[in-house]
Amino acid sequence: MKTGAGHERSYHFRFTGTRVSVLLVALLLGLSAHADEALLAGKRFRDMGDGTVTDRETGLVWLRQVDALGTNAWAEATATCGRLAAETVEGLSDGSTAGDWRLPNIRELQSLIAYQFYNPTLSDDTGTGHWTTGAGSSFINANIFNSLTSWCWSSSSHPINTSQAWVVNFYDAQVSYGPKVGLYYVWPVRN
Repeated sequence: MKTGAGHERSYHFRFTGTRVSVLLVALLLGLSAHADEALLAGKRFRDMGDGTVTDRETGLVWLRQVDALGTNAWAEATATCGRLAAETVEGLSDGSTAGDWRLPNIRELQSLIAYQFYNPTLSDDTGTGHWTTGAGSSFINANIFNSLTSWCWSSSSHPINTSQAWVVNFYDAQVSYGPKVGLYYVWPVRN
């Protein structure tokens, strides 16, 4: 900062404590303190209050209601995700438009797996505890993943047999591939 006499003046600040540092970073990045509650609370997943859940580890935004789109064959699952927009699914009010949502690729689905758990292999909001219905778990209806037949589509086709695509079973963390004509759960994602 220049003073009237042409001299420069500098200011030095010393902050201590994680909360002050996090808030300072949030302010520097243009984030409000309210938008960063999950960071301050040490949570991996944050219910955004608009039908979506943000994963702080990946930056991906997931549909909060895991079973909102039900089951479908792969081509229809892909098309349904592409048509998804705010107000087309009950509780989704995030301002999204058609084309914002998509079927996740296999790596994105695998990023949700908490290998230390089963039935389902999903964690709670902190990313360290087991998913359960109710407080502490932003995703709702994940209890659909309650059997070995509870597979979820990815957008990733099998590299050799393109009539199949990779799927994830959130009951026991199996990753495999299934025929694209099969009926598996559709759990959309957006960036």
